[in-house]
Order: sequence, then structure tokens, then C-alpha cells
Amino acid sequence: MMYSIVKNYGFELSASWNSAGSWGEPFIISLVAVVGAIFTSALNNSDLARHLEPKKAVNWVGHMVGVTVPYCFLIMLGIMSGAAVGIWDPIQALAELAPGVAVAVILLLFIALAQFTTNLTMNCLPSALVIMETTGLSWGTSVIIVGVLGIATMPWLLFTSQNFFSFIAYYSAFLGPVLGVMLADYFLIRKQKLVVRDLYSTAKGIYFYKEGWNWAGLAAVLIGGICGIIFLSYSWLIAMPVGFILYLVLYKVFDLPVGKEDELNSEPVFDIGD
Repeated sequence: MMYSIVKNYGFELSASWNSAGSWGEPFIISLVAVVGAIFTSALNNSDLARHLEPKKAVNWVGHMVGVTVPYCFLIMLGIMSGAAVGIWDPIQALAELAPGVAVAVILLLFIALAQFTTNLTMNCLPSALVIMETTGLSWGTSVIIVGVLGIATMPWLLFTSQNFFSFIAYYSAFLGPVLGVMLADYFLIRKQKLVVRDLYSTAKGIYFYKEGWNWAGLAAVLIGGICGIIFLSYSWLIAMPVGFILYLVLYKVFDLPVGKEDELNSEPVFDIGD
């Protein structure tokens, strides 16, 4: 497709790339939208990756090759098709710029299959797990409920709305500090050593860590999210570092507990069925 665009619309591409560009807020807003759209995947990656073999090298290659390369390739294809013929939607561009009917059908078939693989492995799993945990329903029933809710919310209307970027900015304003808290807790506080039981235990006499709730984390997410809403154009770009830093400060000020390393080997391994 990229070869076909360059071959047939090379002049339009050259004219677009040689024109005056822009920098500053338009670029940052686009960056916020792009990253905000995949924040849910970043937060739920543990639900996906825990079923992989515990080999760091394999997981690094899998994520870099399986996620980063095609994602960047799709963005580049959208930029090129938009610059050439004014079609910024890569899916529409694939159908419009296909060199023949047979190629167009094959491309659309791949797009249809991609919806199944993406939704079943990434979008559906976290939502179904939440329903299982809160209601006690089976995996199959939870998946069906998620599918029905996905249709009922009509996301195709959201994608064509002028408020789509605003929607991403609002929800990523709260997902940003969630990721900030997760990164601070895992890398700096617990030193990449998790004791599952201690994550939900009660620490006597410590207000910010009672009844299995980490109130320091909740406070950091709430305050970080509010900061993201105040600076909505920058959304998670402001909210994530605020949540990250605030969580570290609260943990230090209130001297909250950290799991004991000698208990690591005694922790059970949880699976979807649990």
C-alpha cells in the first residue's frame, strides 16, 4: 500500500512534506490523543502478559515487534494516505487506494479479522475479568456481557464525533495517574518484588492503608486526574507525573508498609479461574 501511494501520488506527498509545518500545542494534543487511546492496554498489560512464558527477552521482542512496529506502520500509512488524497482513516485509505478489487477484498478481510484478534485478546479480557470478580459469573458469560455492552455503547458513533479527542483527553486524565502510581509502586517502592497478600492487608494505625485499600494510591489518582482535567489539552501528560510524584510523597510521609522479601516464595499464583 505504501508503495502504491508513493507510485501514484508521489507529487502530492512531496508537496505536503515541503509545505510549512506546525509545532507546539497541535503536536502535543495529537500526542496526548494517540497515547491516551492505548492507555487502557498499558494499564491492563499485566492481565495479558501474565499468561506468557516468564522470559524477559521473548516478551521484549514480542511487545516491540508485535505492537510497536505495526502501530507505527499504521500511523505512517495514515499520514501518507492523508497527505496524498486527504483520507486520514487508514481503513478507508486501504479500501480506496487498493490497486484492484481482489486486493481490496483481501485487505478488508484482514481488517475484519483484526477486530476479532484485538478485541478478544486486549479489549475484552480486562472488562470480562472485572465482571467475573464483581459478580462471580463464568468467563463465557462475562465475555457475552462485555460484547453486548460494547454494541450498546455504539463506539462507532464516538469515533465519528467531533468530541472524540475531548473524550480521550478526559478519561486518559485519570488513567495517566493510575499508570504513574503503578510505575512508582512497582519500580521505586517495591523494587519489582510483589507480595500479593500484603497488597490487600490491613496496616494498623496507618490511615492511608486500611481495610485492604491503598488510600495513598487513590488520593494520587484523584488529585492527578483533577490536574489533568484542569490542563485538559495536556491531559495525562500532566496527570501521570503528578500521580507518580504524589504517590511517592504520600508513601514517604505516612511511612506505608512494603511486602517482606522472605515471603515472596510463599505467595500463590492466581489465574483467571480464581
